[in-house]
Amino acid sequence: PLSAGKSVQVQKHMAHHLLADTPRDWLARVRSVFLLRDPALVIRSYTRVVAAPSPADLGAPQLSELFARERARTGRLPAVIDSSDLLRDPRGVLGVLCERLELPFHEAQLAWEAGPRAFDGVWARHWYGNVLRSTGFEPLVETDCEVSAEHAALHAECERHYRALWQHRLHP
Repeated sequence: PLSAGKSVQVQKHMAHHLLADTPRDWLARVRSVFLLRDPALVIRSYTRVVAAPSPADLGAPQLSELFARERARTGRLPAVIDSSDLLRDPRGVLGVLCERLELPFHEAQLAWEAGPRAFDGVWARHWYGNVLRSTGFEPLVETDCEVSAEHAALHAECERHYRALWQHRLHP
């Protein structure tokens, strides 16, 4: 339920947490926005913790399934944001997103207090170190991210799902 006096609640859900037997009926009661990240960067980050992930571990097939499901349910393209675009132009991307969702844009969306939040969950200290230290969007640091031969098939499969959604991303 929404807090008193609130009309919008933002929730972050990880696609890889939606296992095949996880109910999805609740998704019809929310508006979904799909946040993408370059699969090479995801693989580099994730394999620091899990040596041999599958595409499902990274959420790639689940994102495609959820996107197709939402598109079929609404008859419209769901909102898609690429994290690199967001870091390049946070105000522009969030402005277009708010317009798409028919919500007001507020400058306060661009900055926040550093530190943990009660809603971060148990994994925050393991995965969100940079977020916990941040106070706003940091500029995108372009990096060359080579994928090892060991992860080439994983990358190809994740890239296929990523590109299918990426083509629909919002542009400021």
